[in-house]
Amino acid sequence: MISTNATDRTTAQVVRSGDKLLPSLGILLVTGGLVLLGWFAYLWFKLPPAPYQYQLIAEGDSKQFSQMDLDGWPELKLGQYKVQADGVDKPIAEFIVARQNEGPPVLIYWKNSTNEIPIALTESHRNSVHWQQQSASTHRKTP
Repeated sequence: MISTNATDRTTAQVVRSGDKLLPSLGILLVTGGLVLLGWFAYLWFKLPPAPYQYQLIAEGDSKQFSQMDLDGWPELKLGQYKVQADGVDKPIAEFIVARQNEGPPVLIYWKNSTNEIPIALTESHRNSVHWQQQSASTHRKTP
């Protein structure tokens, strides 16, 4: 006679250590990969700090900035700024902006204090200009 409390070895489930470990390991690896991708995206899109600062020198209305000849617009609020670069003692530029009734600022004066041209040419552009000048001089017809 067979007892009702007897366990059948064929119907009992065998619990293996890999049944719980592999899914947990997979979830851990996927989460780690997503964190790593997020960190790389943050480093890629993080902007470095600007190598210059804007410093307010003076602020006022058009009467205080008489050199700008803006007497026809007494409601303008003017601000004079200087651009100070890191590691440079003198300001590299000075400018004046005008603002009307809390509107956006409008640049009305700019003074560049550097000896550099504000346009930077790349090496490939310089080479192409040099090549064009040479080819134009060799193809000229001399009488």
